[in-house]
Amino acid sequence: MSRAYSQMELIQMVKLPATTVKRWLTYYSLFMPTVRKGDIMMYRYEAIPLLKRIDALRKERYHLGTIVRILIEEGFPVYRENDADDGKPYPQESAEIQPKENINLELAQSLEKLSQQIQELAGLLQRSGD
Repeated sequence: MSRAYSQMELIQMVKLPATTVKRWLTYYSLFMPTVRKGDIMMYRYEAIPLLKRIDALRKERYHLGTIVRILIEEGFPVYRENDADDGKPYPQESAEIQPKENINLELAQSLEKLSQQIQELAGLLQRSGD
């Protein structure tokens, strides 16, 4: 198994603001390869290129939903919440783009849940800005 990094180590490695990285770790949690060590959530090396790609997409002014779609199209593995401890991607490690009609039902449900969470976050952000 490869080395896992703490949140602070990850922040130092990607050289992005701590608040930004922490927010992205939440927003893009389905893509984050994690390992739990006791009460601490650790991140596998694969989180570094993922965060750098998200940063590049944000600099191109893409919004969260579009970034999620791009990450899926680019073959970034999606991790089920229950699989966070074993660090195995779901449904497969393959970088091939899956046609929409072949997307696993569980993956589609996970993405629907993510979409609902994004909408809830957007509502909270909008209300906090009022």
